[in-house]
Amino acid sequence: MIENSGKFAGVVAVTLFQYITLHTLDGRDVHLNTKQIVGIGAPKDELLFAGRAKCIVHMTDGKFVSVTEECQDIKVRVEAIRNGK
Repeated sequence: MIENSGKFAGVVAVTLFQYITLHTLDGRDVHLNTKQIVGIGAPKDELLFAGRAKCIVHMTDGKFVSVTEECQDIKVRVEAIRNGK
């Protein structure tokens, strides 16, 4: 039981995740934790991605997400979130 000492009845630690919303090739929203993004890059083979993927986002778990946003735009958004802007 937490006693009410006046100013703070109880303090709860909350971990804030810093998510970015991007769009998959089929138009779905995908919410990625910016702390788990380890790299971004343009696709090498446009035929493989039907020319729709403008950027490949690499994650800490080794997976990648093909998205329709430009890599430079993603880089700017991720850096802004990581820098608290």
